[in-house]
Amino acid sequence: MREVFFLLAFLTPQLCSCVPVCETKETRCNGALVEVCDSNGQWQRVMDCAEVTDPEGLAWSCCPAREGDAGVVHACLPAAECSEGER
Repeated sequence: MREVFFLLAFLTPQLCSCVPVCETKETRCNGALVEVCDSNGQWQRVMDCAEVTDPEGLAWSCCPAREGDAGVVHACLPAAECSEGER
């Protein structure tokens, strides 16, 4: 019985990582990160808005940029263009 418990405890994290958590091409903001859902249903980092350099020194944030075929598309934009409720 202990062996079965050990095997389940070992395999459960691997099985959970294969379960889709999002729809392919869906985007979201995760703090300052723009993420897109890959074909396996897992979130992948696309861009870190904190790393965007602006010649005028303006801060950039992740926010909804437009509505597209895949729904709302998120991107890094100047913080002044994002409203607090949309982030």
